[in-house]
Amino acid sequence: MAQGFVRTEFGISAAALTGTILAPNVVVSSLEAVGALDTGSIVAGFTGIDGTPIGLGTPSTGAFTVFSALSGVIVFTATEDDAIALEIDVIGGGFADIKALGFSYITGAIGAGQDEAVLLVNFDQSAALGGDIAALAVVSTEGLAIAYVIAAGAGVAPIKHQSGVFEDMDSALVNAVDRLTEFTTAGTDIQMFVADNDTVTIGNATKFQNIEFLLAIVASGGGVAPTFEFSTGVGIWGSFTPVDGTNGMRNSGIIVWDDVDTPGWLVGTGSEFLIRITRTRNTLATPPTESLVQIAGVVQFGWNADG
Repeated sequence: MAQGFVRTEFGISAAALTGTILAPNVVVSSLEAVGALDTGSIVAGFTGIDGTPIGLGTPSTGAFTVFSALSGVIVFTATEDDAIALEIDVIGGGFADIKALGFSYITGAIGAGQDEAVLLVNFDQSAALGGDIAALAVVSTEGLAIAYVIAAGAGVAPIKHQSGVFEDMDSALVNAVDRLTEFTTAGTDIQMFVADNDTVTIGNATKFQNIEFLLAIVASGGGVAPTFEFSTGVGIWGSFTPVDGTNGMRNSGIIVWDDVDTPGWLVGTGSEFLIRITRTRNTLATPPTESLVQIAGVVQFGWNADG
């Protein structure tokens, strides 16, 4: 197979290569699999966490496109103050309807018990001693345009707020073993989700809607691929899909849901409201290790679509 590389404005083109290894974690995808690409297309695909290649290309529209059914990660470690992990500079040039970043999000047939987040910001401030953090900081020079932080259209509720305080739960099981002391005491760290189908079950006498996982060691690769269930009786479970701020135990974070996502949530074993998390990842080189796990029961406030 010919190995002629062409440098373009988009990077390196490998138009004649199929299946050739370029470098660690980089392969060249099949042209037939990606489809017809323009001259100068980047066909090299970074492999995903399970080894599946991700194809890159510039279709006939001239737009840069990433073809993937996998998730991707950008890791940035700051070495100085006032750094930016990813900067997008847009020159509007006086044109109308210019967006620096656009999301077209198709929900599909989601239903009750499924929470979606187009953009998730998960703060891990467990080591913070002060300061403040803004998920979105907006500043503007003077001018004649009206500047808004958020513009919500018709039928969109601008704000949903869960108010609560994190505290210890009443019970915590790793598989069938009581690990409440380890979960609620920093410094007595234990591994979780060591094998496929391992579970963590959190119980409390009253309902809760947040679980905080501070991890001493994060899961490797694609994480534990968790599924979530709530008790609907003793030994009976219903499934739901919360917003997982831990990204499958790949970082410290909060697992969040609304009370309406768990209809029929009843006390289970031990007369407690239970949440069960199950690992479904077959192979995982490094299972996560907890440092501290807590829950929060919340009161929800909001600004609805009617104002």
